[in-house]
Amino acid sequence: FATGWHQTADAFFADADRTAIVGSDGLHRLHRHVVSPDVKNLGFVGSSSNFASVLTSELAAEWLVRYLDGQLARQPTEDDMRRSIADQVAWRRERPAAKSFGGRCVAPFHFRYADAILDDIGAKVTPFNTSW
Repeated sequence: FATGWHQTADAFFADADRTAIVGSDGLHRLHRHVVSPDVKNLGFVGSSSNFASVLTSELAAEWLVRYLDGQLARQPTEDDMRRSIADQVAWRRERPAAKSFGGRCVAPFHFRYADAILDDIGAKVTPFNTSW
């Protein structure tokens, strides 16, 4: 039997911020599943669902620290983040499995997610063939 548990972070932000992070379709709009270009000084680590939560949480934490310090090798602009988020949302809408957990599930593209994070950090990666 299910407990009815539902993951939420509502206590962390105001209604305006919630609207910027979670679209009317219920899909989250976070760049690299970590930050919103429209909500300053707030990042999420460990909220994405996948089969390697420790790894992706560690990668997200490393990314977030560098992002906040302006030390990413590929520091995104707000426009870069918005384009990336729009691409991800469009990609998730076409794939029912990618909509799981409000779009926070990175399992369908786990390796692409890790590659993107590592590429932003500046690590040398051999990327998978990406479609988003």
